[in-house]
Amino acid sequence: METPTPVSALLHAGIVNAGGFLLIRLSNVVVMAPSVMVFIALLGLFTVLLGSVVMITQPAVKTRLAWSTISQMGFMILQCGLGLFALALLHIVAHSLYKANAFLSSGGMIEKLHKIRQCGPQQSASKGQFSVAFTLSLLICAITSLVFGAADDPAVIALSTVIVFATCQFALSVLGETGMSRKFVVAALSALGVCLAYFGFHALATDGTAAIFPVWQGSPAAIWALSIIVIICFALLGFTQSWLLSASARQPAGRSARLYVHLSNGFYINAFIDRMAGTWRSRATSTPNSGEQA
Repeated sequence: METPTPVSALLHAGIVNAGGFLLIRLSNVVVMAPSVMVFIALLGLFTVLLGSVVMITQPAVKTRLAWSTISQMGFMILQCGLGLFALALLHIVAHSLYKANAFLSSGGMIEKLHKIRQCGPQQSASKGQFSVAFTLSLLICAITSLVFGAADDPAVIALSTVIVFATCQFALSVLGETGMSRKFVVAALSALGVCLAYFGFHALATDGTAAIFPVWQGSPAAIWALSIIVIICFALLGFTQSWLLSASARQPAGRSARLYVHLSNGFYINAFIDRMAGTWRSRATSTPNSGEQA
């Protein structure tokens, strides 16, 4: 994240996706080991959870985008572990376009945030608004998945949990910005548009690559167990993100404050990796110097 913004945009359109691309390219080999698929899915799920909760606590735009990328890459690995290689390939293209644009427009977003803060503190969503937005998103996502025939695959059902919470947050932003008379209609149309785009592109990617990518070859019980774990984790993640967003607007206290500090530092993973990398660099440079002195 110390690189200039255009360099960050280019990285997200290429080398950042290398891990997901490798799994997609070797999908015919990976599916032959169902236990490895389960491990890949769990590893991706852990990365999603870590990157998503740390991202909310970051004050800098580029750092927040970096942790968002960690979460997105974990989500792509999770898709590969669940056997949804077509969706992972679609994710590569969509993430490259979205995140490159996000980095290039980060400066304008900072200006927009400054203008919002100058208007005074922003009112957070009430429990009633959250209930309305969540129920609306859940119904629209369920109906849309039935229309596109995506409700019979447990892996797709599990990943649809993300769409429910994403459209819920999007609907909450619409409910807070539009007038009282038309906010429900605008929120419903916005959630419907997001669900149609997601399941529509998913159907196109799956149908277009049906003869290329293999399907899950493990036991049905394993994919159902994985899907249930993913649903539970994403549900907890959605509520945790809502708590972190509200906590960022106020000053947390007690144990919440300590947890927020650890999260904002990314559980000190960067410091640990930098220390390890510094140790390796010092060892690599000390050996030639000692030889020259000898």
